[in-house]
Amino acid sequence: MAKQQTSKRQVRKSIVEYFDQRCRVAQFDTRHELRLLKGRSRMRGVLAALGIYLLGFALSYYAWANQFIAYQLFYKVTWIILMPATVAGIMVWLLYYNRNENVLRNRVAMAMRNVETPDGFLWRFAPLLQVASPADYDTKTVVNLSQARRLEEVEPDDYARAMLNIHALLQNAAQQPLPGQALTEVENNIRSARVAH
Repeated sequence: MAKQQTSKRQVRKSIVEYFDQRCRVAQFDTRHELRLLKGRSRMRGVLAALGIYLLGFALSYYAWANQFIAYQLFYKVTWIILMPATVAGIMVWLLYYNRNENVLRNRVAMAMRNVETPDGFLWRFAPLLQVASPADYDTKTVVNLSQARRLEEVEPDDYARAMLNIHALLQNAAQQPLPGQALTEVENNIRSARVAH
């Protein structure tokens, strides 16, 4: 029993070493950056809407103060300006967020290509992912596409989530013990990659 535990620990240790050599997990963890990006994009949208509203209000106030328009028209214009200002603010928010989110997705896609080259990577950890989430369709799809070497069809978000799940499983083995059979299968997959080189 003790020898089997030692062997299981050694297998897990070699798997962790291989995983850490091939990839940096920080490249795939974009949750913090996305949270900051959401806040910044909302703030830019609010500032754009505020700027447009203040410009419209200033122009209508100038027109009312110099008696180019009546007070009732000034009152209506200040309310009507809210619509285009709101639409412009929403557009700025969405454009800024989507543009910068695309940059993050491209960065994850580039990291994915670097990790998967030349012989595939993620599919080697499929037994561990089956232990973590056996019914997750997206993870199964990503693993199958990784094994088939069809990276252009892989969603970077799904790939990043799978990589983070693998990392969490390997790091938290004390809290969530991994089955020996899954570890052996992963070790055999890794060994086949080393033999190919």
